[in-house]
Amino acid sequence: MPKIDLDALEQTNSTGYPPPFNEPVAERWQRKVAEAGGLTELGARHVVLKPGAWSSQRHWHEGEDELLVMLTGRAILVENDGETEMGPGDIAVWPRRAASSKTWCNS
Repeated sequence: MPKIDLDALEQTNSTGYPPPFNEPVAERWQRKVAEAGGLTELGARHVVLKPGAWSSQRHWHEGEDELLVMLTGRAILVENDGETEMGPGDIAVWPRRAASSKTWCNS
């Protein structure tokens, strides 16, 4: 299994969100891990949120599952049913077509 050097991957805070929806994610920095590994059936990103930043606007996926693995720090997971604090080692999953839209933000 090839090891991916995260530090060697470009870190970007680009987004497709138009103003003003881009503002909450301006301090979201991500590296495209799946792309670096040549994966085509699995999306994987290493995301760092600066204090107060959001990972995304509220969303859900119709055709793909989603997995969040919290490595360090603390964040608030915001879903239709409320908010959940996430910390190191916490994992959250959403099957495709999950009814709950979500985002997470750095606390």
